[in-house]
Amino acid sequence: MRSLQAFMHGHWLSQPSHRMREWWVQVGLLAVPLLAAYLHIPPPQLSPALHSWKTSGKFFTYKGLRIFYQDSVGVVGSPEIVVLLHGFPTSSYDWYKIWEGLTLRFHRVIAL
Repeated sequence: MRSLQAFMHGHWLSQPSHRMREWWVQVGLLAVPLLAAYLHIPPPQLSPALHSWKTSGKFFTYKGLRIFYQDSVGVVGSPEIVVLLHGFPTSSYDWYKIWEGLTLRFHRVIAL
């Protein structure tokens, strides 16, 4: 019983410091881009692949926001359309490595 109490005591003592460390990491990750925006630090140059992705896409406006998207027509005769979504904080560029393969399989491929 005593070793269980020692374990539980040690376990509960280590939890807050671990949570505190995670909290500060999250604050730091948010603070860096905010500080860069505040100081007007220009963003880094786009890689050639990312630049190509961006220039081949289009924008539409929804409720005052510009939304980027890619839209490709692929296989003729296939009725299938694929819409690809990404999570936060990523972008449609997540799909660039498999984009060509998808256009070879489906009639239309769209990524927002």
